[in-house]
Amino acid sequence: MYILAEGKIEYKGCTVTAPAGKGCNVAGGAVTTNQIVGTSLGQGMAIKISPKEEGGKFAEITIKECSIAALNNTFPVTGFLKANTENGATLTSTHAEITGQNTLKFGGVKAGLDGALTIEGHEAGEETHPLSSTTT
Repeated sequence: MYILAEGKIEYKGCTVTAPAGKGCNVAGGAVTTNQIVGTSLGQGMAIKISPKEEGGKFAEITIKECSIAALNNTFPVTGFLKANTENGATLTSTHAEITGQNTLKFGGVKAGLDGALTIEGHEAGEETHPLSSTTT
């Protein structure tokens, strides 16, 4: 038994941490991924999240308001990440874990991601409910 999911993720509260002190911001403070897939098949206690299209972009992030003009640009996010599933329907990752995987790139440079994501499902017009799976 394994989990297979497809969709888009919207990350809110996104900030630029480096380079510090340059006034850089993520446009709108949010990033929405392209169509992605997630699977637990062969991943142990993790879910691998990657672009639906092989070799495609995970997302594009627009950086603005930097005091260094060359940093104001839209950068591709490529590769994939593995998020922990130890908390049931809530997937977690830390910057150190993701950079340690060396599988996610921001503008061609190794990237990380701190966050938690609760996978929810619902029928049209109904409340959302966290989804989780337990195998024995």
